[in-house]
Amino acid sequence: MATGETDSGHDAQSAAIIGMLREDGRRSYSSIAKEVGLSEAAVRQRVQRLIEQGQMQIVAITIPIEEFKLSSLLQIRVKGNLRETSAQIGKIPEVSFCAIVSGDCNLVAEVMCRDGQHLLTVVHESIESIPSVAEVRTLVYLEVVKQTYQWGTWPLADQFSREET
Repeated sequence: MATGETDSGHDAQSAAIIGMLREDGRRSYSSIAKEVGLSEAAVRQRVQRLIEQGQMQIVAITIPIEEFKLSSLLQIRVKGNLRETSAQIGKIPEVSFCAIVSGDCNLVAEVMCRDGQHLLTVVHESIESIPSVAEVRTLVYLEVVKQTYQWGTWPLADQFSREET
């Protein structure tokens, strides 16, 4: 690790910029510049470079539309081409997340639906109609205890890197 770099490979100023934008993605470059001791132009250039290098994204997280009140996790067992099936499921509009996983179900998907009838339609007409889908288990979220969108640095990354040394 070079002098002045953080565990993620960024210098302290870039790490501070990333941290401030993580808290508020709409924060002005001028207010960031004052805190990190750089010019507004230098902050703008660093942000642009981080984005171009694929080290950072600035995205908007939307709050689900009020009419979509029922969120569920689907555990899906696929027999056949897993990547092809996951791509098909990923195209379903109600699917907000899809991942290939280990275990007896080899695919999980999160769906957002209006109500139970809408969920039933998505599961039976959209997902179970795919020939390679062997089984779907539905877990309806009764109460969401925690939901975070802290992409990038995992909150416990520093703790684990300290334990390794």
